[in-house]
Amino acid sequence: MKIAIIDKLGLCYAGDTLSKQGLGGSESAVILMAKNLQQIGFQVTVFNNCKDGSNSKPGIYEGVRYIDNSDAKSHNEMYDIVVVSRTVAPFMLNDWPFLHTAKKRILWLHDTFVDGDEFVENLAVSGKIDHIFTLSDWHTSYILTCAHGKKRNYEVLKNKSEFMSASDINKLIGE
Repeated sequence: MKIAIIDKLGLCYAGDTLSKQGLGGSESAVILMAKNLQQIGFQVTVFNNCKDGSNSKPGIYEGVRYIDNSDAKSHNEMYDIVVVSRTVAPFMLNDWPFLHTAKKRILWLHDTFVDGDEFVENLAVSGKIDHIFTLSDWHTSYILTCAHGKKRNYEVLKNKSEFMSASDINKLIGE
């Protein structure tokens, strides 16, 4: 099974950056989740800001492929699952064409905000986002009821959202 993770907002990093410098929690989570998914047999590609960093460059690190976001639009590969971290922009743009053909499209939240908050509900209801993964029950409740620009309705989003711990891979793959 092939999984792509899109991190449009993150700092410049690749699979070995954590051994060279500190990163934010969201960037670290992407690196570690990608590595763990690869270790249990998935083909994992991370699209992020990895080009031209002093401690990062595109390439393969511990079996995980890192591709800069600027090269995603010309990337022709297909993925079973695409996970988007902290922003809805990829769901609304054509810069990641493989996102729209994936069998499962997931918004993975790491913060109490999401870039494009006002569009989350419409994207989930329309089927462009299949699942919303959060960090805790509190985070789920907050994300489903907050009003950053547009008030979200918990009842509308509750069947699209669930708490996913870093070790809960079965939710990611749908088993």
